Amino acid sequence: MDNATSQETVIHLETYLPHFFTFGSTVTSVLLAGWLALKQQRKNAKEALKADIYEKIADKLDIASSALITSNTAHTKASIQLSLFWENCHTPHNPYTTISHNRLDLIDLHYKAAQAVTEILLLLERYAITGKNFEIFAQMLGSHSRKYEEVSSKYQHAATPLIPIGASNEDALTELHRIARLRTPTRQDIDNLQNAAKKYSSLSIEMTSYLSDISISAQKHFLGTIFPDNKLEYRVPLDPDVLVLRDDPQTLRKLQGILEEQRNEIAQDYYAHNPPKPEEE
Repeated sequence: MDNATSQETVIHLETYLPHFFTFGSTVTSVLLAGWLALKQQRKNAKEALKADIYEKIADKLDIASSALITSNTAHTKASIQLSLFWENCHTPHNPYTTISHNRLDLIDLHYKAAQAVTEILLLLERYAITGKNFEIFAQMLGSHSRKYEEVSSKYQHAATPLIPIGASNEDALTELHRIARLRTPTRQDIDNLQNAAKKYSSLSIEMTSYLSDISISAQKHFLGTIFPDNKLEYRVPLDPDVLVLRDDPQTLRKLQGILEEQRNEIAQDYYAHNPPKPEEE
């Protein structure tokens, strides 16, 4: 290669190398920007999905809480009204004649509350992959749902001699007087209804509190990264022995222990009533 050619090559390199490196830098910047944009899009999509899941859970929680409170209020009110009526049924011009709910009303309200809680349970199980605590919370709700049916059944049993089964509000008083002519409920009947109402109310309040705990946990889990500066605290009952559904490891282990004990009790009760048959020789 002669000197003239070498000089031309050097001139070309000096001319194009800066453009080459500039082009490479530009491509790298574009690729990096694209990657960052894609990463941000994925993050935004994930946050949007989390917010959507939270909205679904929050809506169901509101419905279930409202249904539990409505049913509890009706059951408590009915027990008070009926207790007052029967305690004064032989008083001339008995002032306690307002009957707000018959037994079919109460059964319907309880069913709506139980169904709303079941929908929460199913929703938590559907999104259990998002957090171990949701699976455990769903199991706790399932356990309390069974107890909820038991206390409702006991309430209905106690209410049988006291509350008209299907009379409308206008006809309830007439129905009560008909019941009184057949058989005046005893003091024990009234006490049984009041005790059943207390147990129904206590469990309803406990389940409503659990739904509040789950709401706090869901907000922290799904919205915590969206609103990192806002902190939520779980309820702090006056009684330290009252259970709170928190999502910390210690509480989750405690809940798992409670659930395991309940499963063992159910198994023992089952085998006590269904002993295994002896093997035939």
